[in-house]
Amino acid sequence: MPSLTTDLVRSYLKEIGRYPLLTPEQEITNARLVQQMMTIEEQRSSLALQLKREATTRELATSLGQSEAEVESIVQQGQKAKHKMVTANLRLVVAIAKNKSPLLLKMPPIAAVWLRLHIRHESVAIAYPQ
Repeated sequence: MPSLTTDLVRSYLKEIGRYPLLTPEQEITNARLVQQMMTIEEQRSSLALQLKREATTRELATSLGQSEAEVESIVQQGQKAKHKMVTANLRLVVAIAKNKSPLLLKMPPIAAVWLRLHIRHESVAIAYPQ
């Protein structure tokens, strides 16, 4: 009789299998959008340190030389792109986890968190080299 953990993992793997993988072009497009979002977020943090408070969207936009609508649009597109990359690449995380850390397979939500961190720190640079 399969254990609860085995059933949960099987269910999780079935769920992530529903999401199609991204094409190389989609990976690059999404990576660029995430990178633009990250640039804005880095500027937001930098500005907050300078101001010693959270910057308003207007202040952020002015510091970037863009309109508030442009900044908000870039952030929204970046968030959507990041979500697409995460959901499309969960199968990749499982494959990596099998080789690097089988414990991740026993805790699927941890695999998703690992992927988010991986995208934030590595995948954007790999998918979209400068």
